[in-house]
Amino acid sequence: MNVGKPKRPTYIPLELCELVSLQRYTKALSTLQRSSLVEKSRQKPQERMSILSNALKINNYDGEPMLRACGVSIGNSFTQVDGRVLPAPKLKVGNGDDFFPRNGRWNFNNKKLVKPTKIERWVVVNFSARCDLKVLVRDLIKCGDMKGIAIDPPFDVFEENPQSRRAPPMVRVERMFEDIQSKLPGQPQFILCLLPERKNSALYGPWKRKNLAEYGIVTQCIAPTRVNDQYLTNVLLKINAKLGGLNSLLAVEFSPSIPVVSKAPTIILGMDVSWLAWPVRRTINCCGCQLEALATHFSL
Repeated sequence: MNVGKPKRPTYIPLELCELVSLQRYTKALSTLQRSSLVEKSRQKPQERMSILSNALKINNYDGEPMLRACGVSIGNSFTQVDGRVLPAPKLKVGNGDDFFPRNGRWNFNNKKLVKPTKIERWVVVNFSARCDLKVLVRDLIKCGDMKGIAIDPPFDVFEENPQSRRAPPMVRVERMFEDIQSKLPGQPQFILCLLPERKNSALYGPWKRKNLAEYGIVTQCIAPTRVNDQYLTNVLLKINAKLGGLNSLLAVEFSPSIPVVSKAPTIILGMDVSWLAWPVRRTINCCGCQLEALATHFSL
């Protein structure tokens, strides 16, 4: 184990080291660690309530001398407040139809989109995912037609070379792009990417960076396990929005009645700064503004 500095390393055998428990970890977590942390910290309301109630009983805050001396008391029961259920917003979809949620879900099956786009120059990339690509493409085109999205057959389908599967993610992405550039006459409008893992795929970051940052190509990643109409509909909603289409509108947006924005030309800006953990010293700055009166299209 290296306990020295980068330029002056000091190595100590692992068998002579002892890990002290309950130390705070300050470095960036991996993708798998972040996912595991979120999953284990996610609790249902009843579980969280039970844990807090037990903590109050075990810790016995009312018996703490310092708190009693300061006149602070902590109740053993939760404070009850009145709540209300807000009505679900009414949406407008294609042909001006009203759209209401059912059982808390928005189901776009058998619904036309407000502004469907057209997909002409696109390709399919498969990073060793087990899937019948012909059936997937056929069903995607059929589902898109039902939503009003005109999808031409893909220019080509690129399968990853089996010899590249054990290579690092960046190398796999570079090799795939070399294959695409050698066969396509120009830059595609859209790339559908199939990943082998549903969660925490190491290919996702390098693939997105290559497409969006270096080439400006719109891409949608999927890891198909159970493909049905609902799954394809959700994928098409993302694709349509990324390509400049419009899936739905709030009923209040359908008529020019949005406060302030509808009465005068208004620009809406959104800004964000992400401070990355050590040892990454770069910050990610982002600024976006809307491009039209409905404030549904933004430019970064």
